[in-house]
Amino acid sequence: MLFKIFIEKRDDYIDRLEAKELTKSEFIEVNYETFVEGVKPPTTQIKSVEEGIVAYQYYNTKAKKLMIDGNELYYRDPYQAKKFHDTAHDQYIQKDAVTMALVELMAYKEMEAYFVSLQSEELHEELFEIVLTGYQRVIFHSKDKRLLNRLRKNDVFSEQIRPSKIDDYVNTKYCE
Repeated sequence: MLFKIFIEKRDDYIDRLEAKELTKSEFIEVNYETFVEGVKPPTTQIKSVEEGIVAYQYYNTKAKKLMIDGNELYYRDPYQAKKFHDTAHDQYIQKDAVTMALVELMAYKEMEAYFVSLQSEELHEELFEIVLTGYQRVIFHSKDKRLLNRLRKNDVFSEQIRPSKIDDYVNTKYCE
C-alpha cells in the first residue's frame, strides 16, 4: 500500500515536470521534501524491487539536493560547498549500492542498460541508464564502473549509445 502511494506521488511529480509545471530544480526540491526530508535513510540491503526503487529515489534525490545546495554556496562559502558536494558523493555511492543490490535481486532480468547521449562531453560514455522493463517509469542512472562491468558480464548492457528515456531531464542543468 505504501509503495502504491509512493508511485502515485512520484508519477504526479514526473507528470508536472513533463508538463513544464516544475523546473528540474523544483522537481528535485519537491521530491526531497516528500521522500527524503524527515525520512529515516533506507537500508542498501534491499529485499524487494519496490524497496529498491524507494531506496534509489531517496539516495538519488538527497544527493541531487546536496549538489544544488553546494552549488548555491560555491562563491559565498567554498568550504561549506565542498562539504555538501562530498556528502552528495557519499549519497551517490549509497544509490549505486542500492542499484547493484536491485539488479542482482532481479537476476539481471527484465532490464536493459546503455550509455546515454548527453550534451555534456564530461559525461560522454560515463553516465549509463538502466531501465526496468517490467515497471513503468523506473529508470536509474549511474557512473559506477563495478555496476557497469556486472551489467556487461550478465549481457544486459548494450554498447550502443542511445538517447535517455528522460532525455530532457538528463540534459538540463539543475539551475535551469
